Amino acid sequence: AANHWGLQVPIAAVLRIPILRSFTPRLNAGLFASYTLFGSNTARSGGTTLDQGFEDGQVNPFDFGFLAGIGFDIKLAERTLTLDARYEQGLLNLEGRSQDRSNNPAPQYQVSSIQFLIGFLL
Repeated sequence: AANHWGLQVPIAAVLRIPILRSFTPRLNAGLFASYTLFGSNTARSGGTTLDQGFEDGQVNPFDFGFLAGIGFDIKLAERTLTLDARYEQGLLNLEGRSQDRSNNPAPQYQVSSIQFLIGFLL
């Protein structure tokens, strides 16, 4: 299980496809950079528990990757409702070590996420 808290800066290009005045689909794609402020990874296998933290250098706090998604702007009476679905894929290995304690190559961990967003334009 992973529990990470951090900051992410996404930069995306948006292509609006006006179909109706009250309904506008959007495509977006871009990059993101992130830094984990704190958190931990916990792995359990056959009665053994392994805890990794960012403070001890076992987990890399930096990541960057790409994002892609679709969205819709729906004009309501006085506001615009926005609905988005977005996929993000990290490109860096989050494992902070190159070898495990037995001098074997360390496992590769990358972040991938699916996000659903809803909002109102003011």
